[in-house]
Amino acid sequence: MGGQFGLKEDQLPELQRDFWAGEQLDSELTQFVASLRPRYKIGIISNAWSDARFFHNAKFKMNTWTDGAIYSAEVKLVKPDPRIYQLTLAQLDVRADESVFVDDMLVNIEAAQALGMKGVLCQNTRQTIQDIKQFLGEPQD
Repeated sequence: MGGQFGLKEDQLPELQRDFWAGEQLDSELTQFVASLRPRYKIGIISNAWSDARFFHNAKFKMNTWTDGAIYSAEVKLVKPDPRIYQLTLAQLDVRADESVFVDDMLVNIEAAQALGMKGVLCQNTRQTIQDIKQFLGEPQD
């Protein structure tokens, strides 16, 4: 992005800081997902750029509440390519039929379901948590 905007090398840290300043995680959903460990393995599939892992771990400590992460820029695959889901299943050492995939894009959910994963379309926090609990057989609120 720095090249596209004609930024100099010393301006890149400011661009990164400004870009990440607005990025937030849904704390309620994050706490729920983190609470599932260690009973369940938690993985991330992100269609993100090469530095995203560093920033996600630095800002959100994702590496402390997940068991693995696949970043599209690192593996040269993007959702909904079935291979990115298969990489994640292999990394976590789980079968598709024992997995729940959550995303806010229906096309990505459908791709996961085609592999045998259960899919939850994230429309809001409460609905997402309830749908995950239903698939996992966890008590509903």
